Amino acid sequence: MEKTSYTPGPWEIGSYLEDPFGNDYVVKTIYQVTPQRTRYICDLLGGANPKIKKEVEANARLIAASPDLLATLEKVANCSRYPMNEPENMAHALNTLRELARSAIAKAEGRE
Repeated sequence: MEKTSYTPGPWEIGSYLEDPFGNDYVVKTIYQVTPQRTRYICDLLGGANPKIKKEVEANARLIAASPDLLATLEKVANCSRYPMNEPENMAHALNTLRELARSAIAKAEGRE
């Protein structure tokens, strides 16, 4: 099975763009930013009322964290490839995976 490719991370969130014509919506843009270039990923369009604006922001954070979340899940899925016959190896692997997961979750929740 061929592995799906995607634009590598990190992905960042651009600022809100208010409609210049006064329409009732806002746009959040997701980008990949590298020293060489900035690459467009997607736009999120939502209403300008506070509840919808909050949802658009949360969705943008989750999408921007996608590469980190995928990398963490790949590491979790592959952790069984390492020898776990020593308790200290198991503890180290679990602590590492726990920290990776916490970091990815923090990014998705906007705390990082």
